[in-house]
Amino acid sequence: MTSPRDSLLRLSSSVCEAAEAVSVEERVSRATAGADASISLGAGYGLTLSARVIRDGRIGLGTSFGPPDLPGLVEMAISAARLGPRATFDFPGRSDPGRLDTSHPALEAMAAEDLAGYILQACDILEERLPGSVLTGSMSLRRTAIALANTSGFEGSYEKTTLEVILDVSTPQRSSRTLTQGLRFSTGLPLADAEVVLEDVMERAALPAAEGWIPGADCSVIVAPQVLSAVLQSLRAGSSASALVSRSTPLMGREGTLLAPSIVSIMDRPRLPYGAASAPFDAEGVPTADRSLISAGRFAGFVYDLATSAAAGSGSAGSAGRAAGEPPFPVCTNLVMSTGSESLGGLMRRAGTGMIVASVLPGGSGDLMKGDFDFQVSCAVVFSGGEPVGVASGFPFSGNTYRLLAAIEAVEDSLHCAGQDWLPHVLVPPGWNGPNG
Repeated sequence: MTSPRDSLLRLSSSVCEAAEAVSVEERVSRATAGADASISLGAGYGLTLSARVIRDGRIGLGTSFGPPDLPGLVEMAISAARLGPRATFDFPGRSDPGRLDTSHPALEAMAAEDLAGYILQACDILEERLPGSVLTGSMSLRRTAIALANTSGFEGSYEKTTLEVILDVSTPQRSSRTLTQGLRFSTGLPLADAEVVLEDVMERAALPAAEGWIPGADCSVIVAPQVLSAVLQSLRAGSSASALVSRSTPLMGREGTLLAPSIVSIMDRPRLPYGAASAPFDAEGVPTADRSLISAGRFAGFVYDLATSAAAGSGSAGSAGRAAGEPPFPVCTNLVMSTGSESLGGLMRRAGTGMIVASVLPGGSGDLMKGDFDFQVSCAVVFSGGEPVGVASGFPFSGNTYRLLAAIEAVEDSLHCAGQDWLPHVLVPPGWNGPNG
């Protein structure tokens, strides 16, 4: 039986100089925990078809969601090409992206009921260790099948399974305030036992409230992996060659220059086994490759798709991402930072006095391209004499990504899944963000 992707490519190529067809089929199983201790199960299915064509030397894109109208989809792409950008590149030809583990058997075997059981186990552990705690949010299994082909001869497909965790643990404190901690990550690996996953959350929640505490100018800061992942969104944006071509990135012309101490190295790893954003080929059919963004403190370069590679005169591509209904654009995937030589306890002892910014509220503000960020802290661990003494919340954590990277004093010896990244805790000294801290 001919697949929708193949039918779309055949139809597109009959009326255009060149064409590309992509199908994305997605099945989602979800368990959601409500504040009333209820758990509901859900499921979803979606099929997205996209045609990107070159007609009369211009590029057009058409996308459909749900049951496809192939002739209408091709007409949409042709109409877009009438006013579309000039084609400055060719679609990639045949290649061998190689094998990549993207779908773990343990996740493939799971269902929404298994997610619900995990949440119930987590609730029981929290009730035993932290009576009165409430767990809310969701766990989702996302099974995705991606297939891409073009008229230059490339044809490829792969399947991946990812587990997405978006959970909040709210714990009442003696001060009548509530401490809320978030767990937010996406992975292609099976989870450890709920007690292991919740251990840090429970240890922090068991600390006394540091009433009225706010960080002073003499406060050292340890940034937890989950918060560091949010801060590094500016590095993702600034390293995209679309920002280079538009001359909007502060990293322009800084290849080979120092951004951070030599202990800091960060890689974009689209070929990380079971990574949440891993793929054997990118959204245009170019084989992926792991790339260094920061190597021993120095900026190593940008990530490119075909269009920005042509515009910048670079021979490097393979970093195209694609949002439904939009043309490809260069993106970072799984960021992995190199480890240091000290445990988290060692970082606290080195600093003496300070705080661990453990979690922030979703969202935040700032100027992503300049690197400015402003988050509201939902949980910070206050430490003194190298030991945790309390928890605080409700104050801002703001600054600049590039100043934070430049100020890193020490790096933890372990990596943790945060967002879709694998990152350590990092220590920055007092005054890292300028005169106002």
